[in-house]
Amino acid sequence: MAKLSYTVKRVVFTMLLFALLVPAKASGQTSPTLIPSGKYKITVDLAQEADHPLSKGATLYLKKMFWGAEKGVIIDSARLDKKLKASFIGPIFPIGQYPEKEPQLFTAGQYDICLDGEPLFSFLYSSMDGKNFKESFRAIPSEPGFQEYERVASKKEKKANENGIFLPVQFFSKLKTLQESEDENVSGKAKELSKRYEQTFLLQEAFRAKKDIPNSLICLMLNDLSLPDLKERVPIALADERILYTRFGKNSLDSRLMLSSLVPSVAQETADQYLKNKYLTYAPLKEATYKAVFDYFVNSKYMNDASTGVYVAKNYILKESDLDPALTAEAAYYVTVNEGTLVGNKLPSLSLKDTSGALRNINELMGESSIIYFYSDDCNYCKEETPKLIEILNNYTYSPLNLFTVYTGTDSLKWKEYVRENFSTTNPFIFQIHTADIARESNFPVSYGVTSTPKMFLADHNLRITGRNLKSSSLNQLLSREVLMGNIQEGILKAFFQEKEDFSQSDIDSALYRIDVIGNEKGVGNDLDFLRKTYLYLASSNYYPNQEAAAYLGEKICSQKEKWEDTVFTSRVCDAVRIFNMNKLGEKATEVQLYDIADLPASLLGGEGKIKVLFFYKTTCGVCTQMLESINKSYSKFGKKASFTGVYVGNNKSAWIQYVAKNNIKFRQLYDKEQLGSLAEKYDISSVPHIYLLDRDNTVIAKDISAEDLAAILEETIK
Repeated sequence: MAKLSYTVKRVVFTMLLFALLVPAKASGQTSPTLIPSGKYKITVDLAQEADHPLSKGATLYLKKMFWGAEKGVIIDSARLDKKLKASFIGPIFPIGQYPEKEPQLFTAGQYDICLDGEPLFSFLYSSMDGKNFKESFRAIPSEPGFQEYERVASKKEKKANENGIFLPVQFFSKLKTLQESEDENVSGKAKELSKRYEQTFLLQEAFRAKKDIPNSLICLMLNDLSLPDLKERVPIALADERILYTRFGKNSLDSRLMLSSLVPSVAQETADQYLKNKYLTYAPLKEATYKAVFDYFVNSKYMNDASTGVYVAKNYILKESDLDPALTAEAAYYVTVNEGTLVGNKLPSLSLKDTSGALRNINELMGESSIIYFYSDDCNYCKEETPKLIEILNNYTYSPLNLFTVYTGTDSLKWKEYVRENFSTTNPFIFQIHTADIARESNFPVSYGVTSTPKMFLADHNLRITGRNLKSSSLNQLLSREVLMGNIQEGILKAFFQEKEDFSQSDIDSALYRIDVIGNEKGVGNDLDFLRKTYLYLASSNYYPNQEAAAYLGEKICSQKEKWEDTVFTSRVCDAVRIFNMNKLGEKATEVQLYDIADLPASLLGGEGKIKVLFFYKTTCGVCTQMLESINKSYSKFGKKASFTGVYVGNNKSAWIQYVAKNNIKFRQLYDKEQLGSLAEKYDISSVPHIYLLDRDNTVIAKDISAEDLAAILEETIK
């Protein structure tokens, strides 16, 4: 066969290339004709890699990067010749002309040249119009482990070239990685070399790129690394179509999202900056950006980020009609199973039957911190987590804690057996409720997002979620953090409300003043959790000025009950304040008409001219009986100089008479024969025993004290 002329060869080559690049028309459809706008020629010289065992005759691959795809897409290949040189030659296309095909075409973007699967170096091509591109790269001498590559510059070149900047920046990034090497020689050399590429270098190159090649990818990259401006420049840069075909575009976005993570309001504001971007008009990049932001928060290990994932799904993805249906479906599903249990939300309503068949409601947990635990008997992970959970409960002694469990299976016998064998705890302050939905009558799988077990939540005393999708280890961390914060707050309160052995009116006034300081709405007055902690601390104190301060704060709480979600707490506070204000210290005790054992009328405050001891009790109260022994001794010692009165607050007279005789009570005994409620309105009989000590004028000098304290006060008072 005769040899083809050069012209014929060129025509044949062009026709073959056209046939390869232009796909055949499908039946009933038309496909756009791919029209090259330029040509690329990339020359690689690896003479310095001569010792590489696979260099000679090896194949180099040209890979195009694509939005976070670390390995890229192979678009061309070339074999090294005997001199370890190779060239890539092919057509260039304008970016945005064939969006669906662009990952496989040479367009503006970032490229890797790889040998044996490993990238030798990376370069950029910035022309959006697809102009001709010609570059040469070569290896330069360096020490093992620090192979560098450089762009071979043209002799006519005067201005900066983006790849002349990009290669050193890439090497700088590699040095940062090598600095962490376990090989001290490698890490030490990396630190030495990195001195050439410190932040000042990046700044200089950023200004240089901005001046000489302002519309280049390296300019965008360097500006992002060195001159951050979150409100304007960065969102604009990440709306550039070319960014879709780089590795650093998505990495830059991820780093920005990472900086904003943890605090939902900040994270959502950052998401808005990128997604509510008027420059983000290129459909493929828009969809990739939506997905990248959504995926970041969905896959975050921080539970607070779930709220931003829901925010992005609802406000962006689900409002767009032209996104990938798979992404839309994923976003809709994520919202469904997560929106109800975001951190800060109230626990979704839940009413299930316990092991006895009684209906139990999640609202029963109001008032204390609570763990909600979903599990199954056939779940191997549950079998590992449940014992760890019980161990945590056994060791948690800071405050009362609720455990609300939900069995997700359908076997009633296995459920009850699991409860008996696995949920026993030695901690008496753990209140447990065990429930199940054997008949599948509730919607808990959706409302709590229970797609698998175990699933665990932590809620505060307001039933607001403080932890979600917890493992036993993360639960323990949250509880430990609560204990730490509680101890810090308690330390502050101890320093603020100091206790002494004695007190005066000035000490009471000082404690009340401190409540005004704490309750100041410009200070911590709006921190309801701290006010709650303050009240509980003061109310449990044995120091009377602190008790006065607790009542004073309690009155403020009761006057603003609408601010508080924990209605159980406010109800208890209001009752406690009402009781505290009954017969306060320093005030005259209230007279009440009662009856003695013979049913004769008698006044509570009899025994004029004497110190008076009032002892309120029940016959069924074991503590009352124990206290009675000490009070009988005090009566034997001080009965001639002090008046003792026992007040039975029950309604079984015959049992009372037997009780008095059995315990050899010799001091006066009274009871509320009519049971009209007048005694309860004027004295605290909601819990017994109760001891009041009055002076000779019926002024209250001590209340709610122990029998031992009573004996000590009488010893000091009666000389």
